[in-house]
Amino acid sequence: MNLLPETLIGSMCYIHLLIFYRQILGDALLRERINMQSAELICNPILATFPQLVDQPDLMDALRSAWADRERTLKRSEKKDREFLKSVFILVYHNSAFPLLRSTSLPSYKWAEEESEASRWKVIADFLRKSRENDGALQSLLSSENTHTAFDISELAYDFLGETRKNNPTV
Repeated sequence: MNLLPETLIGSMCYIHLLIFYRQILGDALLRERINMQSAELICNPILATFPQLVDQPDLMDALRSAWADRERTLKRSEKKDREFLKSVFILVYHNSAFPLLRSTSLPSYKWAEEESEASRWKVIADFLRKSRENDGALQSLLSSENTHTAFDISELAYDFLGETRKNNPTV
């Protein structure tokens, strides 16, 4: 049974990011599981948080920008290696989108509200600049100047049976 949609509606500029997400999802479901019959949660921050990211176009733009910056530094041979590209994408995601999703300084996303969008983009641009200057987000994440929301480890778990499990709790 294929629960994936046949048609995706969205901006074409994000398609390469969605491709990486689908590749990581495919690896998690097909390669990395010990037992293919297992319905256990998968601990993977990208799989768990990417759907939240897709709902916030400014964060998708931040990821796209961070990916474009990193992609420019890659050699031609590196760009042809799919596994290498996927590993670089994972690093870029962890250094850009993931910390922004957990940031307390980022105002809530409100669609078509210019003031909110401007204040969010200011926080996003500042974070991306600092991350670029410090060669990653680690220094920013460990800084006492920045605060992030606390999380439960279950928030980083991907449930590929999500809707099915909600509708039928015995699964």
